[in-house]
Amino acid sequence: MGATMPIAGSCAKTWLLPEGVEDALTGQALPIEKIRRRLLDLLLARGYGLVETPLVEFVESLLVQDNADLNAVTCKITDHYTGRMMGVRADMTPQVARIDAHVKNSNNVERYCYVSPVLLAQMPTHSNSRVPLQLGAEIFGAASIDADIEVLDAMLAVLAQTTTPLHNLYVELGHVALLQSLFRLEGLALAEQQQLQGLYQTKATYDIASKVQGFTLQADFMLLAVQGNNLEVLQTQLSANVLRDAVVAKALSDLHTVRQHLAEFYPQLNVLLDGAEVSSYQYHNGLVFAVYTPGSSHAIAKGGRYDSVGLAFGRERAATGFSADVLDIMALGVVATPVQVVQAPSFNGLHHNERTALNTAIEALRLQGYVVVQPLANEACAATWQLVFKNDGWALAAVLS
Repeated sequence: MGATMPIAGSCAKTWLLPEGVEDALTGQALPIEKIRRRLLDLLLARGYGLVETPLVEFVESLLVQDNADLNAVTCKITDHYTGRMMGVRADMTPQVARIDAHVKNSNNVERYCYVSPVLLAQMPTHSNSRVPLQLGAEIFGAASIDADIEVLDAMLAVLAQTTTPLHNLYVELGHVALLQSLFRLEGLALAEQQQLQGLYQTKATYDIASKVQGFTLQADFMLLAVQGNNLEVLQTQLSANVLRDAVVAKALSDLHTVRQHLAEFYPQLNVLLDGAEVSSYQYHNGLVFAVYTPGSSHAIAKGGRYDSVGLAFGRERAATGFSADVLDIMALGVVATPVQVVQAPSFNGLHHNERTALNTAIEALRLQGYVVVQPLANEACAATWQLVFKNDGWALAAVLS
């Protein structure tokens, strides 16, 4: 190997990328683009309309409901035109909510989908990339559990495009309203709610027991902490006044309906329940779901209901959806589609009719999905096929090794 040439200090700074930000070279970028197109086409075929949102917005639009979790991962810059603070999107759901509230402004059910990069201010614990390629589908204007099931089906259809069989995945169901209802019925102040949410999020059962000591609903709080994975126990052992609460009754009914749907249509799936689920970005207010691989605490895809997300834009609408990082999906394994490369001869030296016929043959092959290259001078072409002229026409012939 030859010696490495020293790089001047000023030059070295121009080609180094920020931590967690990488190029995708030819061999990496093409597979990513192929699965991106396939997944997008899948969502379009289900009636979701593609939207493209700006990379940056004023932070008021991106950080709905003073969301502390979202604020922590949002990169912020100053707009030189107005002096206002802008943010680089870390999550696209607030942007879709803004579109639904003020751009689309429809009273009908609206379906949206997207696939675009987002930027995280912090390095995620599960990845070396701060630039996920976020894929998502969202329904606005539908309050029924049928909308949640439709979104869940779309998410599972996306995961079915991988080589990982569904029986190797775990779907976890939860309902944010269960824990929120206990907060409301107990009459807890916001600070106490946030403290308890953190304990439930880390499954700190001993600390939960200490915190709820003396609560009127102490037994219910502990039941969620200890038996929150058993729907039948929750349906029978929560206290009578909690079970009579309309919000709690609907939450338990929704969980039962969705679990039955999964058992009927995806019998190979491993379905888990977490009745004390706490939303990471704080805007969920209903059914939530996430998909995991064995031994991993990172969700491959996740979603749920967030009816209140539009409040920041002055228009509250029922909403549900899911999102996933395309790179996480690729990590599950994607069936590779081999590229068929054809080497075509140059137009040089051919008569007009011959050039026209060759051009027609090249375009026909490209429409069929072949990659057709006419090598330039001194260019090597790794082709499996070549276009040759025989029997008064251009035809494919295998390249002999």
